[in-house]
Amino acid sequence: MSEILKNFYSDLIDERFNVAKGIESGKLTKNGKYGIKKFEYQIKTQKEAKLLQKEVGHYSIINCTSLFIFSKEVEDYVTEEISKSLSKFFNLATKKKKPLVLVVGLGNKGIIADSLGSKVTEQVFASRLLDKKLKKDFGNLCCFNAGVGGVTGILSYDLVLGVIKMIKPDIVIAVDALVAHEASRLGKSFQISNAGITPGAGVKNFLTPLNKKMLGCEVIAIGVPVMISGLSLCENIDKTLQDKIFTPKEIDLFIDKCASIIGGAINLAVHKQKRIF
Repeated sequence: MSEILKNFYSDLIDERFNVAKGIESGKLTKNGKYGIKKFEYQIKTQKEAKLLQKEVGHYSIINCTSLFIFSKEVEDYVTEEISKSLSKFFNLATKKKKPLVLVVGLGNKGIIADSLGSKVTEQVFASRLLDKKLKKDFGNLCCFNAGVGGVTGILSYDLVLGVIKMIKPDIVIAVDALVAHEASRLGKSFQISNAGITPGAGVKNFLTPLNKKMLGCEVIAIGVPVMISGLSLCENIDKTLQDKIFTPKEIDLFIDKCASIIGGAINLAVHKQKRIF
């Protein structure tokens, strides 16, 4: 592991680029409404990937500090921006007009701060088994929650791989709660990537990665930082708290709002509609 990032807890690619020196950083691609900014980052080589402890691929970051100020207007705008990023990754992944998309909710739905993935699967419209006459008006989507090994006794990777082998999706969208280094990012940043995701990586609990190499199909990861480590909060914090993970007191609001945005963005990218029901 890179010594630079040895005690650095974050899933966000821009925070990692800011810490690692000597690597070309991302670029601002859009100054949007409501103070929203969109950045693009690219990890091009295995050397960069090793240094940053992230996978090779393209990453989009949407920062929206005003998400809970102009609630409905900002929510709709961010939903559309995430949908645009998803559509871009869809086009890179396949030429099919209606690819089969599998949405996987990661994390522990029994813990609010880790329930983003399961909340998103409640928002998306699963159309895969619809009658053909009904299905013609929608894209092709299915979903399930992988849970966590500590609860199910089965690794997320094993469950996802098993489902992939059965239904053979063209694209997997993996949704998970992320860890940030800066408290100001909690609930206000969205990261979308075609590099897949390694569950637990933000807190150094590296599990089997979910990516194209390991699963055999395109994997798009979407997440929002809703957790921060004690070490990131304060370097002089009590040592007994340094290994703890903290969340905002409004965590339930953060999760519900962000799940609604991500679910709407997936529906828009797949079905061309934000809300089906």
